[in-house]
Amino acid sequence: MDIIEQLRREWPVIKQAPLLFAGTLIILTVMVGLVEYYFFKANLDTKDDLIKTLQAQLSAMPANVSQAPSPAQKPNLHLSMSGGNVFVPGAPDLRGSLTGIAINAKVWNTGNPSVATEWGLAVIPKGQIPVVAQLTKIPDQLTVGGQYNSVVIRASDALDARTAKEPISNPEDGILLFYVKLPKSVVVDPATQLELSVKDIYGTETVVRQLMGNWLQR
Repeated sequence: MDIIEQLRREWPVIKQAPLLFAGTLIILTVMVGLVEYYFFKANLDTKDDLIKTLQAQLSAMPANVSQAPSPAQKPNLHLSMSGGNVFVPGAPDLRGSLTGIAINAKVWNTGNPSVATEWGLAVIPKGQIPVVAQLTKIPDQLTVGGQYNSVVIRASDALDARTAKEPISNPEDGILLFYVKLPKSVVVDPATQLELSVKDIYGTETVVRQLMGNWLQR
């Protein structure tokens, strides 16, 4: 509003010298445009310098620096099953519905250190779909097996507990206790297959398979 009022007051003068007014207006417009141009150019030059600096820093980084580890840097777990016991749980509420499987397993690592983040077991009866077993914490003392070949396992034998706390390097052996919703007669069938798995810290899974008839004590 102030500019309009100023123009009204100065209008008589402008009418007497229109060319002078127009020239002055053009000069002011050009000067403002130049100021804006140089300000924009300076800002653009600053950003260009920053981009060049970041590019130079990126180029100077070691070639082996990357966000994802290379295969040589990852863990490389190996797994084996050397035997085990299949048993009917002693608790009355579990008899007939679950079968216990105490597996003697060994795990070792030929890559970078890693704990075992997850253990799994699938029981695969011949011609049937796999049934996933539930990993269970070994109590302080548990008797497994039959009347004449029973074995006592303890919490200190638990391979899952040990490998969850300490990185795996040298071979670690122990016992894994699972329960599965299948009759014992199906589990111990020589044609039934066990599939044991373990995962490292990157979620890479190692799997080993074994037919029951090859080694399990009953």
